Amino acid sequence: MYDYILIDSPPNWRIFSQVAIYAADVVLIPTKHNNLFSLENAATAIKKFIPTIQESKIDGTPVALPVFFNGEKITPPQLSAAQKEINSIIDSAKQEGFNLLPYFYPKYTKSQKNLHIHQVPSYASIASSAFARVPAVYRDRAAHDYYKNFVKEYFLQ
Repeated sequence: MYDYILIDSPPNWRIFSQVAIYAADVVLIPTKHNNLFSLENAATAIKKFIPTIQESKIDGTPVALPVFFNGEKITPPQLSAAQKEINSIIDSAKQEGFNLLPYFYPKYTKSQKNLHIHQVPSYASIASSAFARVPAVYRDRAAHDYYKNFVKEYFLQ
C-alpha cells in the first residue's frame, strides 16, 4: 500500500493525460517561468481539463494544487517578467469568471500580497540522476532540499 503514487503525464489533452488525471486525486502542475505557453497551459488545465474530469467523477476529484516552477534558477528580472504574464493570465480568467489567483499565488491574501511560487530549479542534477540509477534526492543535496521543501509546502500543510 502506498501513501502517494505519482503519475507523470505529457502536458497535452490526449488520452494518456486524460486517463492519468482521471486516476488522480490531486494534480501537480509544473510550469516554466520563461515559457508563456507553459503558464497558459497550466491555466487551461485548471480552468477546463480538471473540471471536466471532476464532473465525471462522483468524489469531485482531482484537486489541482498550486502551480510550481520547474527548471532553471530564476533571476529577479525573469521572475518579474513571469509575474507580469501570470497577472495577465489571472486577469483574463477573472473576466471569464474563474479565479486563478490561489493556483498561481497560494500565499496571496488581501492583507499580505505574497507572490511566492514554489520553485524546483535543480533540473540538471535530477536529469543526470537517471543515468546513475540513483534518485536525485540521494545524489544531490540541493535536489533533496528542493523536494523536501516541496513536500512540506504541498502535502504537509
